[in-house]
Amino acid sequence: RRVLRPDIHVWHERKAGVAATTRHAEKSGDELATLRSAWTTDGDRRALFYLANGLRESQRYDEAVAAYATYLERPNFAEEGWQARLYLARCHAGREDWPAARQQFEAAVAESPERAEAAVGLGHVLLASGDPSRAAAWFRMATALPQPTHCRLFVEVPVYRWGAWHGLSLALRALGDRDGAALAEGRAIAGGHAPAG
Repeated sequence: RRVLRPDIHVWHERKAGVAATTRHAEKSGDELATLRSAWTTDGDRRALFYLANGLRESQRYDEAVAAYATYLERPNFAEEGWQARLYLARCHAGREDWPAARQQFEAAVAESPERAEAAVGLGHVLLASGDPSRAAAWFRMATALPQPTHCRLFVEVPVYRWGAWHGLSLALRALGDRDGAALAEGRAIAGGHAPAG
C-alpha cells in the first residue's frame, strides 16, 4: 500500500558547497523529526527506512543501526530490504565494528550476489581488518559484475565504473603487488575499461 506523504522528501547527495551544507542541515533536523514522527505515530515503514538513511548520512551510526535493524524485521519489499542491509553494514563500518560490518556485508552479498556494492564494502572491511588477500578476492569478483539495469532502487554507478578496481588496487598494494596495483588503478581511472595503449 502506497501513501502519498508530501512532507517527506527523498534527497540525493550534492557536491560540496553552500547548497550541500544547507541541505545537510535541513535533512539532519526537521526532516529527520518528520520521518521519526511518521514512523512512531503512523507506523510508516517507508519513513523508517528514510529515517535510518538520514541518520546514517548524519553519521549518527548508533541510531541508524537501531533503525535499520527495526526496519529489517519486516522490509517493505526485497530490494529495499537489501538496500537497508547494505546501509546497515556501512553503519557498522563507520563505527569500525568490523565483525558486525563483515556479517552484514556477507548477508547482503548472499541476498544479491549480482550486485557489486556489498562485495566492494566487504572488501574494504577485510582490508581495514588486516586481510588484504581476501579483500583482493572480493574486489576482483566485484570487477567482473556488470552494472544492473533492472533495479527498483538505487544503483551506485561509481562502484561498477571504478570503485571495485580502486579497491582491488588498494588490496594489491597492501599485498606488495605494485604492478598489479598500478594496473588495477589504471582500470579505475579509465572507468573500468582497459586503458588505451
